[in-house]
Amino acid sequence: MSSTEKLLRVQGGDPELIRLVGRNYLDDPVNYAYLLYDIAVYPDVSKALLRVEDDVIVGYALAWFRFEPQTVILYGELSGVPLYEVLRLKSLVWVPFNEYPSVKRELLKYGSVSDERVMLDMVATPDTFPWGVTYMAECVKLKPSDIDALQEFWDSVGVKISREVLLEALNDHVCYGVFIDGKLVSVARTYVRTPNVWVVGGVFTHPDFRGRGFAKAVTAAVTREALLSGAYALLHVREDNYPAIRAYRRIGYELIGRRVWVSFTPRVM
Repeated sequence: MSSTEKLLRVQGGDPELIRLVGRNYLDDPVNYAYLLYDIAVYPDVSKALLRVEDDVIVGYALAWFRFEPQTVILYGELSGVPLYEVLRLKSLVWVPFNEYPSVKRELLKYGSVSDERVMLDMVATPDTFPWGVTYMAECVKLKPSDIDALQEFWDSVGVKISREVLLEALNDHVCYGVFIDGKLVSVARTYVRTPNVWVVGGVFTHPDFRGRGFAKAVTAAVTREALLSGAYALLHVREDNYPAIRAYRRIGYELIGRRVWVSFTPRVM
């Protein structure tokens, strides 16, 4: 690093460093939303390494280790950043597509990689969202009192999520669902909510009820609320998931970037 650059470590909710991240987030909300959200909301289970030049974060490595495997997001100029500090656990690593070849060489110094997949970053804005479109499916905003229905839904499709995590989602995030004959059959929710960016995910429809437009309807409902709040809506989808991509395009999502998501296993020392 040059004399004007420095490496900062963020862990434990340092207010001054959160303010630094916040200033950079205001200039580029999409690429800094996860960084700001995790270190501010989850300071005990996140760690970040920031490469800073003249108070501008030019690159960062963010680790969020609440669940296994941890998620590591790499962004920007990472030369001189000691990535091994955030790669000591099994990880799902997110890397901008064009940077992946050089980052992969770095990852292989510390362990092995597998299950490489290209993910699209897509964003919906007030100008791209189809405000006048209605959907046949009636979407309901889920409340904490819907916890049993949500738990039953995920159990029925073989996805194990603790009741504590589901309640947190219902209390702290925006979740929509479709009920058929009193049974929850399709869901979508937010994972990150900042003033400028909401990250939409967890889109899933029970296999017995697919092909009816439910996933598009619940995603549109969450997206609409994000846009009405003044935020953009961001989501990630596999590059080869053509039906989902078509559905997201119909509700205003446009491609803004590609990343590689890759599983990383550290070398046993």
